[in-house]
Amino acid sequence: MTALSADKLRETQGTPQRGYGPAGVDIFYVGAMLCFDATGYLVPAADTVNLNFAGICSGYVDNSAGSAGDVDVEFEHGMVEKVAFSGSVTLAMGGESVTVADDATVELAGVSTNDVEVGTIERWEAGFVWVACRRGYAATPAA
Repeated sequence: MTALSADKLRETQGTPQRGYGPAGVDIFYVGAMLCFDATGYLVPAADTVNLNFAGICSGYVDNSAGSAGDVDVEFEHGMVEKVAFSGSVTLAMGGESVTVADDATVELAGVSTNDVEVGTIERWEAGFVWVACRRGYAATPAA
């Protein structure tokens, strides 16, 4: 083998993309954080009791005229993601846990009401944090 002398796109093995049914009449936007509800269906992330972070939506899905489980929502999990941050962020916050503020925003654990954990801060930029998102899982598989 020879050393590289130009860019090379590599094949990678990374976080799997998964598909689960939505809880009901929701629209899922690419880049939105998603959660499993208590029944194992996907919902847009929110600071709501009994939600469990699932991952980041990777494909637009409109289930506004459907019912629970009618379609699959594709999402990725276990990656480092750039996410809007609610509040002031400082260098000292590296490694701090963050939780869901809404489907596009995180905040420090202990600030939100229900502390739906997303992951930990890897680094930051003005108004944003790079979050090592924990691996998502459904507490109860949807039927």
